[in-house]
Amino acid sequence: MNDLLIIEDDPDIVALYRRMLQGSTLRITGVANDGQAGLGHAERAPPDVVLLDLSMPEADGLEVLVGLKRVAPAARVVVVSGFHPDQLEPITNELGAHAYLQKGIPPQDLVAALEQAASAKAKAFHLPSPERVSTLVSRARELI
Repeated sequence: MNDLLIIEDDPDIVALYRRMLQGSTLRITGVANDGQAGLGHAERAPPDVVLLDLSMPEADGLEVLVGLKRVAPAARVVVVSGFHPDQLEPITNELGAHAYLQKGIPPQDLVAALEQAASAKAKAFHLPSPERVSTLVSRARELI
């Protein structure tokens, strides 16, 4: 079993994820409904995989993604968002995301992507320079 942290502010979506992941190789070890809580959980108990929504209160998903790469660098982060991936996916990848999924994908595809992330070997990752991170986050926020 691989440990999964869900960072999502909508309780209905969290409940849906719980149902979708029943019987998978992932064990939900934490759920956070805002970005700051998610970072705190990841720092206390680093997960294998994080399912991260981009639009959240307290700290948006972009800030959280950067923070996760600092506090839980081995975690594979799967970003899920309602925004089209064309321009956001390359940005989130450069910030350390393992994958970018669009909300509304078939449940089996979401589970498959999370299980693939869990089975992938953690790669060494170095955040870009603070200036580059700032540029990427600004560009992504313009798209959201």
